[in-house]
Amino acid sequence: MRTLDELESWLARHDDFVDARLASFEAGDGRVTLVLRRTVVHSAVPGEPTADEVHELVAEEVVEFVPPHDHSPDHHMPDLQAGEGADHLHLVAFVPGRLRVAAKSFTERHVDTEWSSVRPYVSEREFTVLALPDGGFWTARVSAALGVEVVWRAHGGGARRPGQDPDGCFLQTVAALGTTVGGVWCSRGTTRTTFVRRTADDALWHAVRTVAAEAGPVRTGNCVLGPEDWLRHLDSGVLPPPERLVTEPPG
Repeated sequence: MRTLDELESWLARHDDFVDARLASFEAGDGRVTLVLRRTVVHSAVPGEPTADEVHELVAEEVVEFVPPHDHSPDHHMPDLQAGEGADHLHLVAFVPGRLRVAAKSFTERHVDTEWSSVRPYVSEREFTVLALPDGGFWTARVSAALGVEVVWRAHGGGARRPGQDPDGCFLQTVAALGTTVGGVWCSRGTTRTTFVRRTADDALWHAVRTVAAEAGPVRTGNCVLGPEDWLRHLDSGVLPPPERLVTEPPG
C-alpha cells in the first residue's frame, strides 16, 4: 500500500480497527511491524464462542517511528488513523500511549482467526441482587450476620430513620459512623438492588454479600449466580459450569 486511498480502504474494510488491540510492535532494519487483534465474533456470555482476527501490518522504508510511552496489549484503541505527508504515509494509534509511524509503504497479512470461549469473571467490588427487599431487611439481616448494629446513612451522615428509602445511601456499622463517610453503597431499581463497596471493611462487605443469597439470584461481572452457587463462590472462589451462570429472570 503506497497511497493513502489504498491504506484507508484497507482500514475501512476492517472498521478502522475501532476497539482493536495492538498485541505487539517491533522496530528494526528500516521496518516497523504491528500485530493487531480485532474481535469479529462478540459475546459477553460465559462459555459462548468469540473470535479474534490477527493482522500483521508492516511499515517499510520507515521515515519516522515514535513508540508509545505506555503500551498494553489489552488496551482497546479508539481506532487506527491514517494520513500522508509529502512523500510518505503515516499511522497513529493510542495504545494507550501515542504511537506514530511514517513510512513509504505498508504491507498487511491476515495471520489467523483465533477462536476461544468467553471466560466468566466476578467483580470483587460490586454486585446486583435480582430482587428488591426493603431497607429494613438489609439492616436486620446484616446486623445479625455481623453481630453488631448496622444502619443506613447518607454520605458522611449519621444513622437514618428506619423506613426511609435507602436508595443512594450506605450500609455501615454504628461503631464506624464517626470514623467513616461511606460504607456499602446501595442503588435500587424497579426490581433489583445494587451494592458497591466504598470504604467498607472486609467484615461488613462479606456480610452484605452473604446476606444477598437470602434475597435472590446475584449478578456480578458477566455472571448470574443462584443463591447456593453464590455462597459457594464466596466460600471457595469456585464458579459453577457456564450453563448455570447465564440464567436471569426477565425484567
